Parts: sequence; structure tokens; C-alpha cells
Amino acid sequence: MSLCGTYRACTLLNLPFLPSILTWNMALIFSCLSLVTTTSMVVNDYFDARSGTDLVNLEKGATLLNKPMATGLVPLPYAKKFVSILYSTMLLLVCLLPQPGTRLAVVISSILTFLYTNQIKPFTFWKNISCAIVIACTPLIGGIAVLNGGAHFSNKACFKLYIELLPQVMSVFFGIMSREILMDIMDEEGDASAGVKTIPVVYGKKFAGAVSTVFSGVMASIVFRQCWVRFRVNKIMSAWKAGIGIFGASVMFLRAFGVFLKAKKMEERLPELPSLFEWVLKGDGAITGRVSGSSQHEEGDMLTTSKVRAKRVLQNTIVTTLH
Repeated sequence: MSLCGTYRACTLLNLPFLPSILTWNMALIFSCLSLVTTTSMVVNDYFDARSGTDLVNLEKGATLLNKPMATGLVPLPYAKKFVSILYSTMLLLVCLLPQPGTRLAVVISSILTFLYTNQIKPFTFWKNISCAIVIACTPLIGGIAVLNGGAHFSNKACFKLYIELLPQVMSVFFGIMSREILMDIMDEEGDASAGVKTIPVVYGKKFAGAVSTVFSGVMASIVFRQCWVRFRVNKIMSAWKAGIGIFGASVMFLRAFGVFLKAKKMEERLPELPSLFEWVLKGDGAITGRVSGSSQHEEGDMLTTSKVRAKRVLQNTIVTTLH
């Protein structure tokens, strides 16, 4: 993401791309952003493993390599020491950054990612917004780094760069919002058991799928408009870039829309299940009421056995249909 912002800034300011990124300053920025991403993932897995959220998600097909802390493959004290080393390294690199703007952005991003799981995650919508803001700022950080603090460019050029990067930042924000909600839908059972009030836990998977589709639709509209503007300026050079952007935006939108349709179909089927199970488990009162005489206990045992068999057949049928 930061490279995209850097490339856009180099294009706007007529600077060579490769010499601009092959500098000590850009290496520090990319290292800091990589550490922010790494620490956020490790901290999130640490708190999820400690709260037991990932234990429920493991039953849905996650492997040992996907959730090493939850399964005990990586002990939590070792993970805590590893995170401490990563944060110490990141703070050291932040002190070496020359631009105050990039230092402030990296520090704020690291604070938000640390507070994400333990403090912000329990609040509905805010967890998604904070994560989207952190990732959406990376193109802006990459563009600011090219300016070298604005020392070699006028305020007008800096302001123009910020305006040019705004559509890219907004498209990343809405795209990450859509992706985060989709991930919450996948982890709905684990979050519900841990008391995390995500959007699918509070409002249901159908509503969450609809919100994710809306965010991905807004992201796709921004990408389509930007691709069309670039294509009109330079049809040859912008054709392949527009194709990549349109393809990626379309895939994200179709994925979110598919999750919404699946959740809608499942919610339409679920209300019928209690009545079916009730009929299987309790039987028909009119039939059981007609059983009398010496064969009443024998007939009752036969009905119980039939109901157990019917229950198993019905459960297998429902599971096969839903999956």
C-alpha cells in the first residue's frame, strides 16, 4: 500500500520511482510499516488465544500453523517476549525517521494496533474503523516520505499530492472495512462465545454481509472512477493498470455479495428447523395417544427408536444441505 502512494507521488512530482524508493529514508519507513503490521497480527492472536476466541474457530477447520498460540504450539510467554522485541525495534527505527509527519503516523498506527484487540475490539464498528484507518494511511505515509518533509517542494505541490492520494486512501479504507466485516462473519461463533460484540454477533450475518457489500460497492465505484480518469488521460499506459484495479475491485465486491446471499439463504432456512426437530423429538400426540393396552410400553419403545433414527437422518440431511 505504501508503495502505491510512493509511486503516485513520484508520478505527480515527476520524480524517478526506483531511485526514490532505494533510499535509507524509504527503507526505514517500509521497515516501520512492516513492523506495525506484524505486531498487530501477533498481538491480535495473543489476546484471542488468551481469551479462548480462537479455540472455537479452530473447530471450523483452522490448522495448527494458522493458530499456533491457541493450540499451544507457541507458548503465550514466548509470544509476549517476541512482541516486546518487535515493539522495541520499531520504536528505535521511528526515532531515526527524519520527517515528523511519518513519525507521528507510525506511532499512532502502532498504538491503535496494540489497543485494537484488548480495548477497541469489544466495541461494535469501532474495531473495523480503527483497523481500516491504520491500513488506509499507508499510501499517504508513502507519499509523504517522497516529499522529504516538504523541504524541497512548495506548499501547493504538497497540498496537490494530498488531494491526489485522497481517492486511493478512501478506496483502501472502504475495502478494508468490507474485508474486516467478512472476517468477523467467519469468526462469528468464536467472537460470540468470547463476548465480542462484532457486527454479525449483534445484528446477524445477513446484516453484516449487506454492510460489507455496501462498503465494497463504494470502494469499487471509487476504483472504477479513478481508472476511467487515468484511462482518458493516457489510454496505452493506463490500460493494464485500470484492468488490475477493476479486476481486484470486482473480486472483492462479488465475494462480499456472495457472503450476503449465503447468509440470507441460511437465515431463510433456519426458522423451519425448530418445528422439524420438535416433530422428530416429541412425535405426534394423536398417534401416541392412541397407543393403549398391554402393548403401550412396547409401542412407546418403538416410537422412541424411530424418533432417534429420524432425528439422525434429519440432522445429516440438514448439515448436507447447509454445507
